[in-house]
Amino acid sequence: MPEIFRVLSPAGKMAFIMHDTEGELAQNALETLDDCKTINDIIRCDELILQLADLHNPASNKPEKPGSEAYKALLDKIQANMNIIQSICSKHPEAWILGEYRSRLYKALQESQKAPKQRDINVESMLKKTRQVFTTTTEVKEDLVKASLNKKERKHLLSMIKQAGFQITEDRVLEQKPGTNWGMMIAAKRKPPAKGPLGLLRKILPG
Repeated sequence: MPEIFRVLSPAGKMAFIMHDTEGELAQNALETLDDCKTINDIIRCDELILQLADLHNPASNKPEKPGSEAYKALLDKIQANMNIIQSICSKHPEAWILGEYRSRLYKALQESQKAPKQRDINVESMLKKTRQVFTTTTEVKEDLVKASLNKKERKHLLSMIKQAGFQITEDRVLEQKPGTNWGMMIAAKRKPPAKGPLGLLRKILPG
C-alpha cells in the first residue's frame, strides 16, 4: 500500500475489485467443489468403468461375459451412479462442466463393452480427459475461493487503505443485474494535503 501511495500521481485513483465470500461466484465455486468431491471421491464412476472393461477381458483370470450376473450387477451400479451425476448436472450452476464429465463417462462406458484391444486404449484415454476436467475445474474453483474476501478481511483492507493515506471514494457490491453479488469494489484517492506544517510533513512522510 505505501508503494501505491508513492507512485500514484496526486490526482490519481486506485481501485480493488475482489471476490466476496458471500457473493454468487464464490458460493457457486463452493457448490461446484462439493459436487466434484461427491462425484470424484464417492461415486467414482471412472474406476467402475475400468472394472467393467477388465471384467470381460480375455486376458484376465476369470473373464465374464456381458450377460453374466457379475457383469450386469456392475453395469447396474454404474448406471445408478450416472443417474446421480445427471441429477447433479441438471441443478448445478456449472452444469456444462459436469455435463462434459458425464458425456465422457458415457463414451467410456460404451467403449468398455467393445472388443478389448482398441477398447482399453479408448477407455483409458477418455477417463484421463475426464480426470483432467475435474482437476482443472477443482483448481480454478479452489483459487477463486481462496481469493475471496470475507467481512473481516474486507474491513482490514479498508483500514490499510486509510492508514496509507487514502480516502475511500467507493465501497460497493458489483452487480451484474440488480440484486446480484458478483464481488466487491473499493476505490480510493489521495487525501487532500493539509495546509501548513502538517501538509508539508505528509508530503515528506506519506501515510
